[in-house]
Formats: sequence, structure tokens, C-alpha cells
Amino acid sequence: MGLGWYIHVYRLEDGRNSPATAESRAGACIAEWETGLGGTDWLVELVKTGKAIEVAQNGGFPWTFTAPAEHIVPRILDGPPEAYPETGEFMGGTYTRATRRIDRDAAKQCRSDEWLMIEAWDQD
Repeated sequence: MGLGWYIHVYRLEDGRNSPATAESRAGACIAEWETGLGGTDWLVELVKTGKAIEVAQNGGFPWTFTAPAEHIVPRILDGPPEAYPETGEFMGGTYTRATRRIDRDAAKQCRSDEWLMIEAWDQD
């Protein structure tokens, strides 16, 4: 594991009624997980379909998006998109390193129209 993304989904500290901006402050983290190289494809697709906004692309340090909870929370609760399994095979060995944390209660508390911030950190 090495090439891929580390995804974080945050509630906004304030201003949950409008999209996050580059100046927005992250509030409580409701989910985080590790992915492979295609781990941001679902976010890019949400942007293409107008369901999310790309806030900043800082070469993966981080790549930031914002979207209403209705487009993010169900995907998290169904199993984070493109998430590595928590254990598995890698290069002939077994790993148990993959991070996957979901605060299901916090995710369920989000209003469907509440704006969230999603950060994708490059793991190269």
C-alpha cells in the first residue's frame, strides 16, 4: 500500500448551509479511509454531475471537495467508496494497516442539505 488516497469527510465547523470554501474550517470528522489510485473517481464524478464542487486542488495536499450530505453520507454508510479492506493481501503478504473509521451516529445526524467538506490526501 502506498499509492492512493487518504479520504476524510468532515462536517463544517460553521456555515453548514452553504458550500465549503478554501477558508472553511473542518469540524468533526465523520469518516476516514484509505483507497487505491482510483479512490477519488467517485468525487470527480459527483463534480461532473453537479452534485459536488471542487474547492481546491493542491497537488493532493489536500484535494478538497464540498457536497451536500445527501450525496456523501449514504455512500459512507454503505461502505466507503473504493476503500481498501481493513486486512488483505499485498505484494505476497498480509497487511492490517488500512484505516477505516466511520462515525455512523455523526453521519446519520447530518441533514441531507448540510454541506460537508471532503479532503483527499495523496499517499505517494
